[in-house]
Amino acid sequence: MKIFYIVSLLIVAIVVVGYLLVRNRGGAKSIEVAGMKDFRCQGISGFSFRYPVFKNWKAGEFEKNGQYSCKMFFDNPPGISYEVARQVGVNIMPRTGGGSGGVNKNSLAGTEKNKNGVNYQRLENSFSEFPSVYEFYDGDYDVQVGIIAGAEKDGFSERIFWQAVIDSFIFSQ
Repeated sequence: MKIFYIVSLLIVAIVVVGYLLVRNRGGAKSIEVAGMKDFRCQGISGFSFRYPVFKNWKAGEFEKNGQYSCKMFFDNPPGISYEVARQVGVNIMPRTGGGSGGVNKNSLAGTEKNKNGVNYQRLENSFSEFPSVYEFYDGDYDVQVGIIAGAEKDGFSERIFWQAVIDSFIFSQ
């Protein structure tokens, strides 16, 4: 009878542990947008865009870190850490003479247009510190927006981030 009791407890323990493992098996957290923020960086103007702030990912303020650039850092959610801080960078490249920044304004082949009429494209193999970069084109300057994103399993969606930035990006008149 004692053996039966021990085997029964063992079976119950295996079933409970198995259930917990299957239930918690690295499944992605649902992505929740806590709100939207407008890009603002002191001394930088001429364009605007909105970006999502994900639940538990507190977004800091953009701070100028060069004549033509700004950065904003996210606070990691509780219990999550990354070796490199999650962040967004914005670089403005004024065009001088023949159009030194990005593509030549007369040649926008390969770009797409957002609903505001702004040409943009994803930069592949960018030399930027950001692994994911989009460039937005205007006659006077180009704007690069880059991100070091959090993981979807941690509640951050790079896809949702980019869709919001692309859809809302506009140059001021």
